[in-house]
Amino acid sequence: MRQLGQIAPVFHEECVAALEYRADKLAYELPGSPRPVGGIVELKRHRPGLYIERAINLTVNADVPGPPPADVDAALARMLTYDDLETRAMRGEVIEAPPPPHAIDGRENSRENDGENTQANGANG
Repeated sequence: MRQLGQIAPVFHEECVAALEYRADKLAYELPGSPRPVGGIVELKRHRPGLYIERAINLTVNADVPGPPPADVDAALARMLTYDDLETRAMRGEVIEAPPPPHAIDGRENSRENDGENTQANGANG
């Protein structure tokens, strides 16, 4: 804006007046605005000395009784049962390997059995 003031001082003055008008309008409309955050941000840009952020910090210390330790341990144990194998191993838990697929369906080797069954069915059929 300074360079503009040196090149075209009248235009520069009009720009400054327009920005001031915009800031005045924002300040006037801000109290009734349902969402004032955008207006506050813009006013801080136009008039940084007038719109200073303020914060209040409050610390409260309270003695709140918790559940008995047994209840906490039970709740934690229930939550940890849903962990995946990798997480359980990271915690140092000893994990048994899952049973192989043939142990689940009762066949020793499902691929070999499927091949034998197919050959037997082809020979019989």
